[in-house]
Order: sequence, then structure tokens, then C-alpha cells
Amino acid sequence: MSHNPYIVQFPDGSRLYGVSNSSGVLLRPLFLSPEEAMSFPREALYDATEPCEASHTDVKVIIEPGEAWESENRASLKLMWLTGPQTSNERLAEESNSEHELYGGIQWE
Repeated sequence: MSHNPYIVQFPDGSRLYGVSNSSGVLLRPLFLSPEEAMSFPREALYDATEPCEASHTDVKVIIEPGEAWESENRASLKLMWLTGPQTSNERLAEESNSEHELYGGIQWE
């Protein structure tokens, strides 16, 4: 399976880098450079455990800023961890849930 680096841009303009696999899954650990991300052992990327405070320190970020496929997500700069959706399907499901909650519709679990 091939892997590619992706860019995570934070509101202050700082950037971290992650790894995505050939299925388009954004793996959660983030790194200071694309080289560091790509040299990290693959099995460790998949087995990484979320830092306990990651979701408490996350902010809105842009994945692949400036590209036609850029998207919003969430990540923790402090803990170098992607906290938002890993796939476009997860992102769409999350957006759909938010819309339903807003209008009092079905809430998915």
C-alpha cells in the first residue's frame, strides 16, 4: 500500500504533516516535516494511541491548503494529532449529523 504526506495548516499559519494511505485515510499522528512523517514506521502509524488531551486542545485546520481538494478538519498542534475525520465519508457523516442536530432531525450515534 502506498503512502503520501499531507499538510495540516493551523489558524496561525503553522503547519504539521501527516501520512495518508492509498485509500485516502488520513492517519492521525502528525510530524514537523514531511520527511519525518514519511520515515516513521508504517505499523506504528496505524497502532498509534490518541493522546488523552488531544480533543481538548484541537482547533479547526485546513488539510492540503491551496489544493483543489483542500478540506476543513480538526487537529491538536500541541499534541501533534489529527482529531477530526480520517476519511471523506467520515467527514460527510459528521457534517450530516451536525445538520440534523441543528434542525432537530435524526441524531446518529
